Amino acid sequence: MTISRARWAALAAMLTVAGAAACGREPSAPLESRDAVPTSIEALIAPARVRRGDTLTVRLLVRDADAPMALQGSVRFDARGLRYLGQPATTHLVMVQSETHGGHVRWLALKPGGLPERAVTLAFEVLDPATARPTVSLEEAVERSARPAARAALASRVEALSEPPGSLARYTAEDWILMLGFASEPAPFKHVAGDGFLYGDANLNGQVTGADYVVISNVAVGNLPLLTLANRDFAIAANVSPANLPGLGEAGDPTPPGRNSDGSFTITASDASVVANAAIGLATGVVGQPIPGRTVPGARVVLSDTIAADRLLSRDSVYELRGQVVVGNPEVSGVTLTIEAGTRIEGDPETRAQLIIRRGANLIAQGTRLQPIVFTCKDATLSAGCWGGLVINGFGVLNNGNTGGGGGVGFPNKEGLGGSGLYGGNLPEDSSGVLRYVRVERAGAFPATGANRLPALQLLGVGSRTVIDSVQVLSAAGDGIFISGGTARLKATVVSAAGRDGLSWEDGWQGAAQFVVIQQGEGARHAIRGANFAGQPDALPRSAPVLSHFTLVGPPAAVAGSRALRFEHGSAGIFTNGILARAGEAGLDVEGAASCALLGTEIQVRASILFNAPGLDAADDADCADEVGEIDLAARANRRIDPQLLSPFTTRTPDWRPTAASPAVAGSEAVPQPIYPPTFFVATPGFIGAVAPANLLGTNVPWYAGWTRTF
Repeated sequence: MTISRARWAALAAMLTVAGAAACGREPSAPLESRDAVPTSIEALIAPARVRRGDTLTVRLLVRDADAPMALQGSVRFDARGLRYLGQPATTHLVMVQSETHGGHVRWLALKPGGLPERAVTLAFEVLDPATARPTVSLEEAVERSARPAARAALASRVEALSEPPGSLARYTAEDWILMLGFASEPAPFKHVAGDGFLYGDANLNGQVTGADYVVISNVAVGNLPLLTLANRDFAIAANVSPANLPGLGEAGDPTPPGRNSDGSFTITASDASVVANAAIGLATGVVGQPIPGRTVPGARVVLSDTIAADRLLSRDSVYELRGQVVVGNPEVSGVTLTIEAGTRIEGDPETRAQLIIRRGANLIAQGTRLQPIVFTCKDATLSAGCWGGLVINGFGVLNNGNTGGGGGVGFPNKEGLGGSGLYGGNLPEDSSGVLRYVRVERAGAFPATGANRLPALQLLGVGSRTVIDSVQVLSAAGDGIFISGGTARLKATVVSAAGRDGLSWEDGWQGAAQFVVIQQGEGARHAIRGANFAGQPDALPRSAPVLSHFTLVGPPAAVAGSRALRFEHGSAGIFTNGILARAGEAGLDVEGAASCALLGTEIQVRASILFNAPGLDAADDADCADEVGEIDLAARANRRIDPQLLSPFTTRTPDWRPTAASPAVAGSEAVPQPIYPPTFFVATPGFIGAVAPANLLGTNVPWYAGWTRTF
C-alpha cells in the first residue's frame, strides 16, 4: 500500500495540545506535504490559558482507518516551562526517550496492522505558563507493509482537554516486553554482537520475536546505546530497512539490507516495523533469513610449504596454516592466492604458522562488511601471539642502504623478520593485491630465532596500488601493523590491543592512511611509532607518511611510558584531523636529533584534538624542541579539550564516535592528496577523528561496526 501525497494531507496525523485549564480553539491550517520528512509545525498555548502546576498533554491522533503502523518523532519544549511526566499505558508500543535532554523528548509508536486513533499521548507539568509552548516534529511514518511512507504531514489545533490522561509512568523496554506479552520468549544464546545468525534477531535468542522490535525501538529513540551491549546486535541483525532485495548481503551484493541510499546505515522506526511484521508471521524477504557469513563451515584443509600456482580458498572450508606458507614461485611471476569473503584461516601455534606473500605474488582477500575474512589462531584458547601472522612483500622503495640481496643494483632490499623473504625494489606503484574487510587476530608469535615477537600484519616494501581498506588487527602480541619502506596506503583501519606498538614504520615509508583507530591494551608501548632508518637517520627517501582522520585512545587504565604518537630516528610525518586521548605518558613525543630537527616543518600535528589526562598532551622533556609549543601554535589549529567520544575505552564494545555535541564535529581541514594514487584521501569529511560523529539519537552505524571484534 502506498500512501499518496493527497491521502497523507487528508488523513495526516493530527496533533492535539491540551491543558488542564479550559482553552479556546485555535486551529492552524495543515502544512503542505513535502517530498521528505520531517515535516513539523509549532503548537502554541497562550500564557493565560494554562497555570503553573497544570498537566499539559501532547497527543498525536491518526484520523483514518487505513492508519500507518509506525510513527517516529519528537517533542521540543523549553525545560523552564515544562517538565515531562510520562505516558498512560496502551495496548500498542509507545517507546519514549527516558531522558529529556534539556527539552527534547523522542517517541516512537508502533502497532502491527495499524496504529489506533490515539497513537501517542505524552503528559507534561507546567512550570512556567509563559514558556509552555511545545513543538512537535514527525520524522518518520511507516506504512502497514513496513515501507517508509513517501510523504507525511502534521496538522495542529489547540483545544481543551476532554478527559485526564490517567495514571502516568515512564515505561522502559523491559516494561513493554512484559506489558505486550513477550517476557516468556526464549533466553538469548551466548553470542556477542556480530555473531547473530538471523536478520531481525537483535536480542540474539535464535529467533525473531516481539521482544526484538521492542529493543530496536529502544535504540531508535536513543534510550539504548547502539554499540555498547555485547549481547545485542543492532549494527547488523537489527538493521534491516531498506530491504534492498534481491540479495541478503552476499559477496557481490552492491546494496545489502539496511543500507540507505546515501550509503549510511541507521536504526529507525522502519527497522522496528519490519521486525514487528515478521514477529506476527508476515513474510518480509529479509527478516528471519540467515545473515551471510555468520556460520563456520565444518570442513578443514591443511596448507603448508609453498603455494606455487594460482589457488582459490573458498568459504566452505576452514584452512589451517602449518609453518611458513609461502605464496609465489621464484620461477613464475604473478602467482595469486584468492580468498573468498567469509573464509576463515587458522594458524597452527606449534609451528608458528605464517602466511607470506612473496615479491611479485598477489593476495586477493576481498571480504565484505557481513562476511569478513578472518585470520586467527587454531588454538582453542585464542591467546595473543599464538601464531605468526600475515606478511606481504613488495617491490616498493626502501632506504636502508642494503643493495646486495637480489633487489637490483642501487635499489635497497631487505630480508623480512623470521626469514619471511626479500622485499624492496624500485616500484613505488607496485601492487601486491587486495586486503578488504579482513581481520588478523591474535598473531605475533616469537620467530624460531630472535628476541622480539613478530608483528601481526607486516607490509614490507608494499606499493601504493595495493588496496588495504577495512582491516582490523586484534590482540597482537607484538606490533599490530609494521610497515617497512614502500608507499602503502591504508584506509578504514582498526588496531585493537596490540602488545607493543599499534602502528609502526621505518625504512622510508612514504605512504598515507585515513580513518585509523588505534585502541591500546594493557602493557602497550605506543599507539603510533614512526622511524626512518636507525643506522642512518637522514637516509632518503625519508619516512614521511601523511595520516588524516585518526583516533588514538589509551588503554582502560593508563600505562606509564606509552605515547599516542612518537617520532624517532629521523622520521617525519604530517598528522591532521586526529584525536589523541589518554596516552599514558604523552600525546606527542619527538625523540633524537634527526627527528627533532624536523619538528614544525616536516613533523606537524594539525587540526587535531588532544586530551591525554592523566598524561601530557605533548612531551615536556629537554631532549628536543618544544613539542608543547608546536601543538599550541595558533597556525596548527589544535585544541586541548575533551573530544567527548561515546565510549572509547570500553574493551568489549567500544564506541569511538564523537557525540553530536562534540568539538570534533567542526574544525577539520582539507587533506592534501598524495602522489600515489592522487585520489586516495576523502578530502573534506567535515569532522575530526576516524569516525563520523553520532547523530542526535546515536542511531547511525559507524563504519567499523559489525565486522570488527573487541578484546
